[in-house]
Amino acid sequence: MIILTGASGGIGTSILSGLSKIDKVIAIYNKNIPLNLDISDVDFVKVDLKDEKAIKNFTDKIKNNIAEITLVHSAALSRD
Repeated sequence: MIILTGASGGIGTSILSGLSKIDKVIAIYNKNIPLNLDISDVDFVKVDLKDEKAIKNFTDKIKNNIAEITLVHSAALSRD
């Protein structure tokens, strides 16, 4: 299983298709779900990576269903 953070950003959307060819992907986004992506074996999950409770809730949901994880961290902070 691959967990991709920043799935709705430029890097995340660029590599998502290639990652899905390697393994099942959980694509984490915060504000905007990636649209117009017709990719199999990808689950999109909204998680605010600045919120410790949200991260714990996410990990609690998936921890019993997977044996190995590859984390691809492409999330970034943007300041307006």
